[in-house]
Amino acid sequence: MAEYNAIKAAQLDITVKRGDAATIGPLYLTDPNDSDNPFDLSGFTELTMHIKHRRESSTFLAELTLTGGDLAVSGASNNGLSIVIAAADSNIASRYYFYDVETDDRTTILEGYFIVEEDGTKLSIP
Repeated sequence: MAEYNAIKAAQLDITVKRGDAATIGPLYLTDPNDSDNPFDLSGFTELTMHIKHRRESSTFLAELTLTGGDLAVSGASNNGLSIVIAAADSNIASRYYFYDVETDDRTTILEGYFIVEEDGTKLSIP
């Protein structure tokens, strides 16, 4: 019988102000199958973060990638993940969205709500 190692994605909600750039992390991930050890991300050629309306959505509002410089791996154990969100990626309607970060083999390693709050300094007052 084949062995199946399911990975439970880490959960983290991210909150940003609408239209503002933000850097999240580094977030230090532990091995989902052995929480005493770091989760080494250096073996992946690509990591991709999708921001979308709902978890089950196949279309996305923004795509951030390792090769595009939006995601970065760091740390002595290569388990630190930093997310750089450009102002254009957060310049969407204020509401709750969903995001996930997947490896090049489509395994989800991080997911949660992507919350966009209205930026009070950018409101137009009549």
